[in-house]
Amino acid sequence: MYKKIGMPHGSFPIFDKVDVNGPESLPLYRFLRARAPKLPGCAGCNVAWNYEKFLVDAAGVPVARYAAATSPLEAEPTIVKLLGAQPNAGVSV
Repeated sequence: MYKKIGMPHGSFPIFDKVDVNGPESLPLYRFLRARAPKLPGCAGCNVAWNYEKFLVDAAGVPVARYAAATSPLEAEPTIVKLLGAQPNAGVSV
């Protein structure tokens, strides 16, 4: 467990580095690479960077894949559509 110095509450686990590409990649990433929509200019390509994002619906179906440079905010319209909600509908951050 990791406890950040100066934080008043709790600790959290630090996860090991995992393979996301190649024959030793985790089954989750093999599934996501095979089933998620492809990135533009990328036919079945590997996960390029650790900030690449996959959006999965409630049934476990990958519905979108976002490059590392893509802002997470660009996923909001798709997330809202999946939730059947209105953007910023009573959600405060």
